[in-house]
Amino acid sequence: MKTIVIDLPERMTTEIGALVEDGWFANETEIIQTALWEFMRRNRFALAEQFQRADIAWALQQHRDQQSQQAGAPRCFAEPQHDSAEPQHDSAEPQHDSAEMLRRASA
Repeated sequence: MKTIVIDLPERMTTEIGALVEDGWFANETEIIQTALWEFMRRNRFALAEQFQRADIAWALQQHRDQQSQQAGAPRCFAEPQHDSAEPQHDSAEPQHDSAEMLRRASA
């Protein structure tokens, strides 16, 4: 099993502590695991759809770029400039911002 360290707001940790103290859960780990499983169960299909839409959009853009280059047409936009503080990604792979997709799916 992998251990993940997270920071939670004080109000949330107080509520988690109260649920454990009242006997609803054996410990903090159990309540957090249960909450994550429930979140994933409820949002599984929405998250999968978002990942699929992102992959399709990426593939369509790659196809359009390839067609433009083969036809000798000038590119309609410049390559994105990366901030040096941001990680660089290989443009050949679709990028998923999992945290953003999870946030949208839970909204």
